[in-house]
Amino acid sequence: MLRTIYIILLLATVGCTNQKQEEAWQKVRKELETIREQAQRYRKPMDSIGRLHGWRSEAVEQLYDQQRKLDSINLRSLEQIIDHYGYPTREHVGELSIIPFEVIEHSPEAVMISYLEIILGAGANGDIPMRRVALFHDRVLLAQRQPQEYGTQIWIDFVENQKTGERYDSIYLWPVRNYADVDNRRLRVGLDSMAIHLRNYNIDPSKGYTLKKTDGAPL
Repeated sequence: MLRTIYIILLLATVGCTNQKQEEAWQKVRKELETIREQAQRYRKPMDSIGRLHGWRSEAVEQLYDQQRKLDSINLRSLEQIIDHYGYPTREHVGELSIIPFEVIEHSPEAVMISYLEIILGAGANGDIPMRRVALFHDRVLLAQRQPQEYGTQIWIDFVENQKTGERYDSIYLWPVRNYADVDNRRLRVGLDSMAIHLRNYNIDPSKGYTLKKTDGAPL
């Protein structure tokens, strides 16, 4: 009899705990939905206005400033969620698991660097597509001026011909760790081969760079 009562109480306690956890995750889902809306509020009109009036127009600058303020608010909200629950998984928030990543990838480099291990873990768990995690990883490594893992990052230097005074964009692949194995790493995360990737930038894969006459950008 006592054992039966104990089991009933235990099941009731477990059920109450599960309900509280579900209520907590429901709250997180609502917060992530709000963050998703705010993350695109000014980015969507920014694209169309930029194409119409130019990306350096005053209208675009105003939208960018407004979006930057929202991004800062979103980041603070996200930090509180991760500090309390860890990275929100697909199991708990479904497709919204991508939202924290998208906030972090639009954050300052120092923030991206600080969240690298968490993002790598979320990618390994299937909460973020590994293709996007690979690009993020390379961006962080480039920010730290370290060789990249997947060869996704292209760099541009401005050079000048000292004899003619003509300026060129030197477009090249940022250094890659163990380049001989990079295609295998790219394949594992769903990226095209390096040869295809480089040709998208008109870079000869055998050289790893290309020169293009600049349109007047500063050195």
